[in-house]
Amino acid sequence: MISPRLRSALFALVALVLTCLCAPQSARAQSWQAIPETGNPMPNYVAWNYSIYDTQHQLLLEPIDDANDSGGIYMNSMWNINPTTGAWLRLWLTPALSSPCPGDSTTFPNNRHTYGQATWDSFRNQLYISSGSCQGGLGYDWYAFSNQGTMDSGAWTEFPNPTNNPGLRQEGAMVYMPNIDRVLLYGGYSGLSGSTSDDSWELNPSTNTWTMICNPCTDGLRHAHILVYDPPSGKVILFGGERSFNGANIADTYLYNPLSHTWAPANPTVEAPPQAYTCFGYDLQRNRLLIYPSTGPIYSYTTASNTWTTLNIANLTTSSGPAPDPNGGGVGTQTTSCGYDSLHDWFMFFGYPPDAVGPPIAYGVNFGHPLSPSTAASAVITAPARDASVTGQVPIAATVNDPSAVSSVQFQVDGVNVGTAVTAPPYVTSWDTTKLANGRHLIAALVSDASPNGKFATPTSAATVANGVAATPDFSLSLAPATATVTSKQNATYALTLSPTAGFNQTVTFACAGAPANTTCSISPSSASISAATVVQITVSKNATPARAFVLPTPRMRGRAALVPDEMGAAWPLWLCALVVAFMVARRRVPRMRRVAPAMALVVLAVGCGGGGSGGASGGGRSSGGVMPVTSASPTVTPAVPSATPGTPGAPSPTPSASPTTTTSTLTITATSSTADGTITHSTTATLVVSS
Repeated sequence: MISPRLRSALFALVALVLTCLCAPQSARAQSWQAIPETGNPMPNYVAWNYSIYDTQHQLLLEPIDDANDSGGIYMNSMWNINPTTGAWLRLWLTPALSSPCPGDSTTFPNNRHTYGQATWDSFRNQLYISSGSCQGGLGYDWYAFSNQGTMDSGAWTEFPNPTNNPGLRQEGAMVYMPNIDRVLLYGGYSGLSGSTSDDSWELNPSTNTWTMICNPCTDGLRHAHILVYDPPSGKVILFGGERSFNGANIADTYLYNPLSHTWAPANPTVEAPPQAYTCFGYDLQRNRLLIYPSTGPIYSYTTASNTWTTLNIANLTTSSGPAPDPNGGGVGTQTTSCGYDSLHDWFMFFGYPPDAVGPPIAYGVNFGHPLSPSTAASAVITAPARDASVTGQVPIAATVNDPSAVSSVQFQVDGVNVGTAVTAPPYVTSWDTTKLANGRHLIAALVSDASPNGKFATPTSAATVANGVAATPDFSLSLAPATATVTSKQNATYALTLSPTAGFNQTVTFACAGAPANTTCSISPSSASISAATVVQITVSKNATPARAFVLPTPRMRGRAALVPDEMGAAWPLWLCALVVAFMVARRRVPRMRRVAPAMALVVLAVGCGGGGSGGASGGGRSSGGVMPVTSASPTVTPAVPSATPGTPGAPSPTPSASPTTTTSTLTITATSSTADGTITHSTTATLVVSS
């Protein structure tokens, strides 16, 4: 029989145990732990480097100077480490160990110091590095590193150098932004002690193209700073750095919005201590940035609260844990690096070996929520297929490895939520692709962990999709009528109708070609802004006919042949003069000739006329009344037809008139518009008849 006093003591003990077991993980005391390092081989040195989380194999990557060629700062190997076992694994070692600064090759980069110019692309599962220095500044280059998670399985791929690029720099900072599939680069300096920059660039890994975002940027000059992507806000956190080489440390926090491509100060109430070469990692389980400044202790920052918080973790000394400067060399945090292992929930610290012998010193803080690969909340996008072309409404679907460990899945496209969070299987939502521009878009799934720690954002293992191809904005032409006639008294007019398609809304300029020399073609208006069906008028007018030279008319008698026949041509004045002279001579010297001369003149005229008004063969092809038809050199001239039958005795001669002529031309109307995608040109034709 248990006494009441003993029963009360047992109840108190059970309550105490349950209280300890059920206390939130964040309330439990955390401490630094030394990591017993193992592996064969193991790295020799670590300094001036960046720890980078490999989301594919869920381990921290460490670029390390394995041979200590130049004081331990020029990376020539790549390793990962498991914090729970302390096991190092070599993924790649340069084949040019004998040279401190070998040249680049297509299969591997030369040794280099880049500091923050490295980042992990969680979509393509590869690490990027760019530029840096090795006993002098290096020119711009870009390499991608991938691995299979096994010893010496790493491989490098060099990207071609685009014409537009950020150029030489070192100690800038880079970060991959999964919500827009871009790499952000900010700042850095050139040369051993060159000028510090304040520019921002974005790289599109799919096209290998750089875009400058701002220069200068509001963040100001800085190098030796950090950039971190924050999944809940979809923004990038910038902290710390220096304004100039060996300048004072900076204590300010900025946020970059990838959707608007803009920087803005975060302005938290209290900033973390000023720091350059910051030792940091991003806690993906609690969505917070962790830093370990040279003054200690560990600080955290969350965008949701916009607050820096000091964690209750003791700042240890060299003998019992990592000091911010364990080597005591006075170079501060350049000789250390930190990182966060999301799978194992460890914040790791690596320091330069105090005696420059052996592997780096390694410490870690375990926050008490390790995830095993089988229980770690993760999702895989199953629809649409990667890089598929989609149109209209399409489903976005995902599967999770353990639904019991997941409270919800939020789908995103280009960092923007699509629908509401899905709280139970099947994890699917509908996406209206017509609301986005045609092109490549990034799909992501954010998984909320069912544990008390809150949201756990999965790496972006998303499909890249393209909206269905739509018609290119354009316009069409129609011209009416098909044929028009212009005379000296009447213009020819046409109506040109322009019809825009696929949202065309641009200015179109018109031109007319093909009008004959004696006409003028005009278009009103000469240009127009086309967003709906539009009609413009085309007018062709005949130019004024030049005045003709005066011609003395040939005397004629009504109903008779001309007094001076056409057949006599230019000799008829000589005939007349001869008759006059003969008449005068006869009158003065030969009286009898007076009576004969008139008769002789009449005979001469009669002979010269060749038969009077007849239109027969002896008429030499004359028209009625002995009038020769007017001829033209133009082959398109049509002579007028006389109303009376030629050669009919007693028929009156018609009143002569100029013969009407017509010419035919092809009129070409051209419409041209210059757009952002190039020049659009269309043309159409019509027939123009010119009548005299």
